[in-house]
Amino acid sequence: MPAGTITLTNNSATVTGSGTSFTTEPKANDFIVAVVGGVTYTLGVQSVNSATSVTLTTAYGGPTTSGLAWNAVANAALVGITAQVAADVAKAIRGLNLDKANWQQVYSASGNITVTLPDGSQYSGPSWNSVVNSVSGKMDKSQNLSDLADKPTARFNLGWVNGALPISLGGTGATDAGTARANLLNNAINWELMNTEMRRYAFAAGRQNANLQGAGVWSFNNTPFGYNEQYGLCIQVNNRSDSSGAAGTGVWQHYLALCTSGNILYVTNINGIYSARKLYSTSR
Repeated sequence: MPAGTITLTNNSATVTGSGTSFTTEPKANDFIVAVVGGVTYTLGVQSVNSATSVTLTTAYGGPTTSGLAWNAVANAALVGITAQVAADVAKAIRGLNLDKANWQQVYSASGNITVTLPDGSQYSGPSWNSVVNSVSGKMDKSQNLSDLADKPTARFNLGWVNGALPISLGGTGATDAGTARANLLNNAINWELMNTEMRRYAFAAGRQNANLQGAGVWSFNNTPFGYNEQYGLCIQVNNRSDSSGAAGTGVWQHYLALCTSGNILYVTNINGIYSARKLYSTSR
């Protein structure tokens, strides 16, 4: 803190000192800084007249006050501070303008945009407008097509039959559990394309074809081989290599016919010769 105190007079360019040494500081073009009523005044020095008198570049505009402590600030220091403040303000304004430009792209541009981040790096990605457009009109999977205005037409276009999505589109082709299981089972095994060895060991539960190859369970309604019985369910194993129904030399088949009467028939076809036997038990 410089020695002495100063007196500032309203509308006067003269600063009067008491106990001051103005001849050592400040110099012309420097500044005198004083606080009057809580307000800081930075006053430019035009000339130093004596150790106790200085002329300002412009008249002091505050209230007349004496006994003020004061500071001298070199011209270069204040110019540097002012330049830094200006640089900081300019940087802030540039950042604000950059943000405005970025947000303008985010809100209104179409397709991908490139925004500049505060550190100068850039990021590319879709604008909000393009994101909104990309999802517009899309179905909500949780709605199960209930969000479509014309559901019958939509189902027809998807290949639905009576509300059932076909297997080819990832469905079951059915609207009830039993039919769905049967459809998936029959669709899972291609009986024509499977090789002979695989057919022999495939267990085709629920198949309706009595001439199936390999082994299987099938339902049939017949009066077998002179027995007045009706098949309810047949279990068979065989070494057939086709499903034509023909059976000849080298072909063997074994059946257990679970009849609707509760009796069991054991039927064989060995080299084309059929025989049937009714099985008995001690059950009553």
